[in-house]
Amino acid sequence: MDDGTMAHDHPGEHVVPTSDAEVIQYIGLSDLPEEARFDIEKICKDYHQKIKRKIKNEASMVVHVKCHGDVDGESSKRLKYSVHLRLKAATRHLESEAFDFDIRAAGHKAYEALISEIEHRFHDEGGVASKLYDRPPRK
Repeated sequence: MDDGTMAHDHPGEHVVPTSDAEVIQYIGLSDLPEEARFDIEKICKDYHQKIKRKIKNEASMVVHVKCHGDVDGESSKRLKYSVHLRLKAATRHLESEAFDFDIRAAGHKAYEALISEIEHRFHDEGGVASKLYDRPPRK
């Protein structure tokens, strides 16, 4: 494809490479409205850079987005979105999820929960994500 994505066997799934070894894999984007698709991709790219800086290691991300409600607009109900994240780093695999009526809010909540999980999981090892990269312990 000429948009930088790679096709897979699963419908609604595509992978966006952010560098040679890092990848954001999206599942369920084809089920979303165009504007929501654009919003979640932008949020994911921005937060992936934050997480990469925080863990200081290569990591891949799986972003599974679900839209609950009538996407075709035949119903007057509001659409509810769920965003499920899976981070696969060198030493750990972490997950988070969030739900909201606004795709941007759901994305931000899911990523903030993932960042909180990173800080929590690696707190006991002497600092934020200290197990994921080499650094002498603080004195």
